[in-house]
Amino acid sequence: MQWNDTAKQQMAAQLAADHVDHVRGCEANPWPKNACTWDEFPGNSPIYLVGDSLAGALSEGMIGAAAEQNRPLAIRTSSGCFFAGRDHQPTQRITRCGSRFAATLTWLADVPLGDVVISTSDTYVFRTDLPMGLAGLTSPEDKRRLYLDGLDKSIAGITDLGHHVVVIGTTPGRLPTESGEMAGFEPARCAGGLLFSVGRCAHAIRLTRIKRAIQAASREVVLKNGAQFLDLTDTVCDGDSCPVRRGEVWIYRDSVHLTTAASSALTPLLARAIAGGSQKAGG
Repeated sequence: MQWNDTAKQQMAAQLAADHVDHVRGCEANPWPKNACTWDEFPGNSPIYLVGDSLAGALSEGMIGAAAEQNRPLAIRTSSGCFFAGRDHQPTQRITRCGSRFAATLTWLADVPLGDVVISTSDTYVFRTDLPMGLAGLTSPEDKRRLYLDGLDKSIAGITDLGHHVVVIGTTPGRLPTESGEMAGFEPARCAGGLLFSVGRCAHAIRLTRIKRAIQAASREVVLKNGAQFLDLTDTVCDGDSCPVRRGEVWIYRDSVHLTTAASSALTPLLARAIAGGSQKAGG
């Protein structure tokens, strides 16, 4: 089945649309507070969206969720940085990412208490080109332990400040297969090919046993700290198959990140996730 020009244009527009956090420079250092804060509802319990580019890919959904809950929102992201301290970062990014995380914690210590929504990738564990930590760990099992320890310490540190923490589970993307290979998919690259068709560009991403295992381990860490875990898997995937497209909405803009359209579609789910947090945060 070949797509017509209108469908191609629709797909191209969705894949090209950049997320609000990137457009407004919410990854920048120093952080542009005015550009990355939505405070139409001052005085209500605030929401803080933090993490790496996966958090940024939830920008549109979180903006909608905050508006639905009549609450202010601030977005502060660090692309390519695991949301943890310097000792848990990809080795070659320790200085940059460690300082970004420390600055975010300092900021969270100074703002009014609210819901801190964390989204951070777990692909650091599986990427062979990214050793982790001061020791430059390369074993997936060693990196997995370091990742979970970093997540544990991050949640505990923010909870100790008095915030309520919501961790958004990672969406399936550049996944490790059972053999350890990386299974990525780039819709935009496919769409640019000469043989553009649904069969080539709209196949599903497979949800593997390894991915489910690290999601389960992450959930345990989150719940152990008294935080809230939101798993997007059942929303994005059908069993072990995660479609790149649903109807006219393209879910993935690359092999890892959601499109702005998919992010916006998550608004009701995200709103429900943060609905009860304000009472816990505000007392």
